[in-house]
Amino acid sequence: AQECSVRAHLIQASEATN
Repeated sequence: AQECSVRAHLIQASEATN
């Protein structure tokens, strides 16, 4: 159950690109 980790990674990537 690493949904939190995956979500955090995606969020960080999205913020970085934004």
